[in-house]
Amino acid sequence: MHLGVESASMAGDLRGIGRYTRRLLSHFARLRPDLRITLYVESAAKANALAAELPGLGYGPDRGAVARVGRLGDDLPDLLWYPWGRITHRTTGVRTVVTMHDLAPFYLESRSWLRRLDRWRRQRRLRRTAGLADRIITDSDFSRDDIIKRLGVPSERVT
Repeated sequence: MHLGVESASMAGDLRGIGRYTRRLLSHFARLRPDLRITLYVESAAKANALAAELPGLGYGPDRGAVARVGRLGDDLPDLLWYPWGRITHRTTGVRTVVTMHDLAPFYLESRSWLRRLDRWRRQRRLRRTAGLADRIITDSDFSRDDIIKRLGVPSERVT
């Protein structure tokens, strides 16, 4: 199996979602010796930084690669995972899984029109992502129920 991971934020994110992603990738490497991964990034600097991390995550040169996101169509993975909660590059013909940790943009309040606009954009991005994803992974029953109710996602698509 070939897993593609949208990793544009991973190089600079050593806590939070970056830590979550690294731990799952390490776990996948141990569980599935046949798994091959490609981390998709937007710049050569990020590609170099993440390529250096692959052996520590359990992926040698035969199992792991880093590629620019523009090359996503060249070698389509079997599954494309978006750990940062939004689909940034839609590719047809590939099943997509998104991790949505919560729906915070629906709960943040602000008096500033600029912050309200930003909140509205984030809400719209979450709705779009929910509509495009084949599956959504979330951290808790509360977030699962919230995604189903607030975004209208069928319950069988949210784990």
